[in-house]
Amino acid sequence: MGRKRNERERIDTGLRYLTEGLAPFVDRHMTARHGPDWLAEWNRRDSEKAGYAKTSTLADPQFLLKMIRNRRDVFGSALSGLRNPSDLAQELLDLRNLINHDYLQTTYAPGEAARALEKMAELLRAAGAADKAQLVLDQVPGRPTPAPRRKAKARRRQAPKPPERRRRFPGVLALAAAGAVAITVGLVAANRPGADSFADVKVGAQLGDYPAVTLRDGYHLSLLDEPATPRRGPSGGDLAYSGGVLSGRDTRIVLIGPRRPATYATCRAAARPAHTRITAKYVVPGTRFCVTTSRGAVGLVRVTGGHRGRNVVLALKVWKGPQPAA
Repeated sequence: MGRKRNERERIDTGLRYLTEGLAPFVDRHMTARHGPDWLAEWNRRDSEKAGYAKTSTLADPQFLLKMIRNRRDVFGSALSGLRNPSDLAQELLDLRNLINHDYLQTTYAPGEAARALEKMAELLRAAGAADKAQLVLDQVPGRPTPAPRRKAKARRRQAPKPPERRRRFPGVLALAAAGAVAITVGLVAANRPGADSFADVKVGAQLGDYPAVTLRDGYHLSLLDEPATPRRGPSGGDLAYSGGVLSGRDTRIVLIGPRRPATYATCRAAARPAHTRITAKYVVPGTRFCVTTSRGAVGLVRVTGGHRGRNVVLALKVWKGPQPAA
């Protein structure tokens, strides 16, 4: 229980620094857009909509993250250094909800806590709060605390060193290194099948049926891999799992009901609403969704189990989809 509490304390501390760094950033940009009374006006409208008094404050990390997620017109350009500020804010919201509501059922491994803290630091750096970002990174388990800088001592002037002898055949060494890299990349690419590997397969033909694929936090999956093999990395592939969220890159995800048949036709007919991610709230046993990729694959996925925030177990069927657009 001691380690579990220690990880919770690290994440709580990170959220505190996240709040301290984001509060002036959000206030500054909302004031520039809506004037100094923007927060009071926000609370007034929010209360009218809810039918009871609601008070949001800049000391609430949930409120700050929701502003960044929802007000893309304000923060999209302000956080242009990030690939997708809204998705990052949503991941941190999911994390906050997870530790608030499921703490007693959740164990945080050091690697998971580190990834969560690094995401906080990433958002803080983009918001111009580099000092708070460093304080967050100081909470990462096993990360050495940077030593204070010392003043450089005046160096004595030394006699110039004789010129070093040049290494022979520098071009040959460079070419050899480049050749080794090219061979390595070529071997990896050869083992990763793409749409061209199934050029002779009829559209709609089943390519794989995997009843239990365990996708750990920080791993991704490519539907055209044979067999379906999770690979390290929170992004890439067609379906990734990170922070309790399933997401796709160049992928269309559509939730389907429990009574729909598990067929290619069902996924092709499921057109709307389409998403690129499924939040932790819906990554629970029984959830089913179709995945259509830009690489010419269609998959039907059913969540069968797992441990929220650590891994998810999926039942997966894959078919050949329409040819990707040229």
